[in-house]
Amino acid sequence: MTNLELMDSIIAFWKEDNTFQRSIDERSENMPFRFFDWPPFASWTPHYGHLLAGAIKDVIPRYMTMRGYQVKRKRGRDCHGLPVEKAVEKELGIDGKRDIETKIWIETFVEKCRNYVQSTNDAWKWFIDHTARWADLEHEYKTMDLDFMESVMYCFSKIYRDNLVYKGFKVQRYCPSCATPLANNEVSEGYEDKSDTAITVKFQVKLSVKMQELMQKHESLPDGSLKYVRGIIKNEKGEILQLFSTLHHCFTAPGGKVDKWENLEEALIREIKEEVWVETVKTTYLWAFKEFRKNCYREQNAFEVEISGEVQNVETNKHEKLVRVNVEPNESELWFQLVLENNIITDEEEIRDQFPDLYYYLKGIPQKVSASITPPALRATSPDREGNSSITNGVYFLARTTTPWTLPSNMFLATGEKIEYAFVYDFASQEYYILAYNLLKKYYKNPEDYLVIRVFKWKELEWQHYEPLFDYIVKSNIKEKYKSDFFQVLNAEYVSTEDGTGIVHIAPTFWEEDYSVVAKFLGWENALEWLFMPVNEYGEFDEQIYDYSWESVLNINKTIIERLKSEKKLIKSESITHSYPHCRRCHTPLISKAMSSRFIKEQEMNAQTFHDAEQINFVPESVKNRFVNWLQQAPDRNIARNRYRWSPLPIWQNVDDENDHFSVGTLEEIYQLSLSGSKNLEKRTDESGKVIYRDTSRDKEIDLHKPYIDNYWFVVDGKTYKRIPEVMDCRFESGAMPFGQEHYVG
Repeated sequence: MTNLELMDSIIAFWKEDNTFQRSIDERSENMPFRFFDWPPFASWTPHYGHLLAGAIKDVIPRYMTMRGYQVKRKRGRDCHGLPVEKAVEKELGIDGKRDIETKIWIETFVEKCRNYVQSTNDAWKWFIDHTARWADLEHEYKTMDLDFMESVMYCFSKIYRDNLVYKGFKVQRYCPSCATPLANNEVSEGYEDKSDTAITVKFQVKLSVKMQELMQKHESLPDGSLKYVRGIIKNEKGEILQLFSTLHHCFTAPGGKVDKWENLEEALIREIKEEVWVETVKTTYLWAFKEFRKNCYREQNAFEVEISGEVQNVETNKHEKLVRVNVEPNESELWFQLVLENNIITDEEEIRDQFPDLYYYLKGIPQKVSASITPPALRATSPDREGNSSITNGVYFLARTTTPWTLPSNMFLATGEKIEYAFVYDFASQEYYILAYNLLKKYYKNPEDYLVIRVFKWKELEWQHYEPLFDYIVKSNIKEKYKSDFFQVLNAEYVSTEDGTGIVHIAPTFWEEDYSVVAKFLGWENALEWLFMPVNEYGEFDEQIYDYSWESVLNINKTIIERLKSEKKLIKSESITHSYPHCRRCHTPLISKAMSSRFIKEQEMNAQTFHDAEQINFVPESVKNRFVNWLQQAPDRNIARNRYRWSPLPIWQNVDDENDHFSVGTLEEIYQLSLSGSKNLEKRTDESGKVIYRDTSRDKEIDLHKPYIDNYWFVVDGKTYKRIPEVMDCRFESGAMPFGQEHYVG
């Protein structure tokens, strides 16, 4: 006798002897052991993985039966969700939500799903029998059964009526092919290695509104930087004159802004007279370079100056005091030290922050910058006299991203509060860049390729404006009151220096942390007014990104990178391989996307449930803490899905007012409400006394699946209500299994 013949003979004996049913009937109902058979998805035929799980499910009920307990073992099957739908898509040769709605039609598709589930019945029955498992197949429950679905609907309606369901707007992980958001555990189970191109791009610094007003009165360069002059004034002892600025809280050389139609020398003579009340005898031009400070950046033009007269601190409202600083040799790498009022200052960081003009002058930084500029292409003749050069190169923030497709939706940049930033001059590009100080080595292998001009805290960057990379948001229909706040630098706690530049590009529509940062600034309650949302349900740019309309965001990265390169906005590109979330059903890379959905207040509900979980005997015991901690920390749950063959989300909404809606919990409620609206249901009682609700438009029993459920609409107090299009996350109905299999409706 073969093994298969032996199995068949044992199965035949069990059936003839009715052994399984006797193991239930011959045990007392007063000693019940409740066993929940959580089913496999019906989208697969059985395999060895089911054999392992089935063996575990069989051992425990057998053991409890031998101990004298009555163990009913109703078998279950999970018939809804993406597993079934994706299997049917594959069978039909289609891919994704768009194909379902344009090639197959919804009704045809859901019926194909029903047939697919039923087509695996025989395979599962044979598998369960031949793995020697005892399970009640005669009374098995299916999540697609009308009774089970009504129980799920009742449960949701109860939660809804307890005010534990709300419509929210959040950034969620989203599958462009399935065209639906996914649950957190679905996302965590779908990570795969993915090759991408990480790019670093430059955002040109833009003057604040206040500084733009100053441009009307003062000389500026084409990039908006204001022209400044500074005078290095020494006395007969070689001590250098410094004024303490109450605005910038540091010592500076006398000088200031260049007025309109004024040349550099004229401005310098005027400023020295106004600030220290002396006449200028002689000026010697030294250099020009860009300097960045909070809310402004400027071109500093420095002169050595000979004066006549005794200096005085005239503008006491601008300068706290006037001092003379002595420069002495020092054996450190800095080579000099400053002596001020008998205090010796040797720390380079302190000198750079407290005496910036002296630091630049003594370190020769501006001379190095000026020497690197090639005339005439990158320098222009200054308006004062031949030979004095104005630097026309721009100042840029550098930011890195692994999702170039989000750059057309950039709204802000973000810095980190604990990060030090460097203002550096790049000798190759002859431009000025701002990035995290401790990340410079990631961008420069050779220290000779750049020059650190300043190092400062994030606070100097906050609220600084910059020029957008693209003009899509500028030309969008977003209200001007919001647009005026865009393209600024914000602070965000999550910004780090683990990689990138220490400056993060923010497109709040496509990343949860970005959205939170911007919402705190512009307001959570009116997010739909200020968000730029140019990606449709299939993960394609819409007409707002008019250069790439209807292009998949997953396929557009290369095109955007080439454009940035041609526009000279690309600093660096590198190929990376990283773990990235994919849809575990269709293996499409996921995107994050801001969207409206229905949420259950998990935090509010779990305040009770995590205490109940403490009473559960977990095996092993170590699982308890993990489960309880998860309950305590679980975020509000997105219950809605944009799919088809799932339990319906039983919310009917006023067609004229989206804020007016209610939930329906039973078939009887649907029937009663439809009498005033669609009038396509009738109620009957069969021979056994069971109430049957029949759809007269289809001449079939009521079906709670789409699209049939959407044929029932109601009129209440003269207002028409129709069901919202979403369906319910099948994990919700999975959780309803303990009472759903018993058809519990209150």
